[in-house]
Parts: sequence; C-alpha cells; structure tokens
Amino acid sequence: MLTANCQLQTVTNFRLLDYWVRLYRKYRLPITQVVILLRPTEAELPDSFQVEGTTHRYRVIRMWEQDPAPLLANPGLLPLAVLARSDTPEQLLTEVAEQIRKVRLVRVKRELMASAQVLAGLRFDKAFIRRVFREGVMKESVIYQEIAEEGRNEGLQQGLQQGLQQGARQSVLDILATRFDNIPATTTTLLNQIDDMDGLRSLLRRAVLCDSVAAFEADVQAEIERNA
Repeated sequence: MLTANCQLQTVTNFRLLDYWVRLYRKYRLPITQVVILLRPTEAELPDSFQVEGTTHRYRVIRMWEQDPAPLLANPGLLPLAVLARSDTPEQLLTEVAEQIRKVRLVRVKRELMASAQVLAGLRFDKAFIRRVFREGVMKESVIYQEIAEEGRNEGLQQGLQQGLQQGARQSVLDILATRFDNIPATTTTLLNQIDDMDGLRSLLRRAVLCDSVAAFEADVQAEIERNA
C-alpha cells in the first residue's frame, strides 16, 4: 500500500508540473496551482515535487480542515462548504442548503444545489441528503415546471417523474460544460437514454470526478448496458 501511495503521489505531482509548463508556455503569466483534497485519505500529498535540480511547489487544501465560515459567505463556494470542518456536519449541510435557497438567480441556484448534493455524497448518506435538499434544484428548474404542468393534464405522476429526469440530465450537462470546453452532441444523446433516477444521480457524481468527456461517455454507456 505504501508503494502504491508513493507511485500515486509521483504521478500526481509530475502531472501538476506538466500542467504548469503547458500553461506558462501558452500564456506567460504567473501561475498558482492548488490541489483540493475533498475527503480524508491515508495518502500524504506533499506541497512540492522535487527531482534532481527541479523543485515545483503548489498549495494543498484539505477540505476537512477548512473553516466553513468563509465558504458560507461566498455563494460560489457553498458546495465546498459541505466538506469543511465541523463538529456538527449535519447542521452544516442544512445551513448550506438554506444559503443556496436564498440565491435569487434560478440557474445559479440550480447549479449550486446540484454541485452541493454531489459533494455531500462524499460525506453523508443519500437519505439525509435528499431530506435536506427536498426543495432542491430539480424541482425549481424551468424544464421541470413545464413538464409538471403538462403532467397535470396527462397524469401528474408521469409529468413529475419526467421533470425530475430532465432536470437531472440538465444538471449533469451543466457540470460538464463548466469543467470542459466542448460537450459533443453524443453526450446528450447517450444521457437521454438514462431514465433511472439512481443512475442519473450516480452520473452527477461522475460528471464532477471524471477526467474527460470521453471517460464520462464510457460511464453512461456502462449505465445503459446495466439497465438493458
């Protein structure tokens, strides 16, 4: 295990140096790199990479050690606050949800709610997250409201389910669009084949953690095959 951790650290550190060189070559501007660790791990990640005469430094932020106050004060950082230091983490998650509900812009609120729920999954169980976010992003989306209105005429339950599914798909696409420059049409086509809400929630997390759009599409294809 120790050897595996050392190998992982070496790969991660070298990748940071590689990213720095690429960015500096392109923009010729000062670069500050930050590694954010989302949950406690046995592997120790140093704040520098050294090999022969080369030393490359970067910041390492361990979310479970961070004071939640500055994160709660900045709407854009609210999703990260769910992983911050707290003696009462359940209360912290509830406070994050309340702060997000105060955001006036519906689109921003939807994105924050989706991101917070995905990150909360690293710390809390599904049932508690659903209970805290019962007035979450999916029920506030324009698409959900439109389908829900049609559902009142054609069958309320069917319309509500479709709204939840479409809201979940849109949240996945919003997260991918934030992380990667171009999202091909094939991603949407594949995602539209997923109707299972548990599968869509799983893909929300993968959208945050995946290394590339291609890797995410492979995850969607695997989900489709599991449900076939």
